[in-house]
Amino acid sequence: MNNPKIEVDIVDLFNKLDGRFDRLDERFEKIDERFEKIDEKFEKIDTRLQKIELGQEEIKGEIKALKANQDNLKEQISEIKGSQKAQIWTLIVILATALLGILVAGGRILFFAPKA
Repeated sequence: MNNPKIEVDIVDLFNKLDGRFDRLDERFEKIDERFEKIDEKFEKIDTRLQKIELGQEEIKGEIKALKANQDNLKEQISEIKGSQKAQIWTLIVILATALLGILVAGGRILFFAPKA
């Protein structure tokens, strides 16, 4: 068996390997930069999400206050409706009294007027 002799310059081989490792390092650095950018974007998104959550809590508080105001307004409206009914009946009584007064005055003039 004849073994072929392999002649390789080790320095050239190490230089090629070193160049490949350098390119791999550059690729990993680019990947690291991309991950840093992604991390920054996630931090911005997280900050925005926290602001939205705070705003949502404020809105919930405002909704509760509005509901309380709505209930208060409903009570006031029902009070106004009740007093309005009372006012209508008072007006009817006043008008009936005035009409009765006019009829009585007219009857006196017609029936009990001095005959001259």
